[in-house]
Amino acid sequence: MEDNQEFFDWIRDIQRSNQPEADKLKEFFGRVTVQILEYGEKEIELARAMQDRESLVKHQIKLETIKTARSIFARGFQIATGRTAWDEQDKR
Repeated sequence: MEDNQEFFDWIRDIQRSNQPEADKLKEFFGRVTVQILEYGEKEIELARAMQDRESLVKHQIKLETIKTARSIFARGFQIATGRTAWDEQDKR
């Protein structure tokens, strides 16, 4: 995860921006969930390296849950705004 001060500065920048609220929410949700996915992928690699099957399954479930939440959010954003939430390379 990134430096907390950098993260809070980023949040403040979003709050102060002139973007529509839906875009602010999209940006926040997108960044936070991508960070969770990146961290989770590292946890999966560690669990595999340690041959910890229980932890591996737990982290895989968590990642799939976050991916599902991103998909649900993206669909809701598209319904609400008529635009896609993230570029293809950002979808996980």
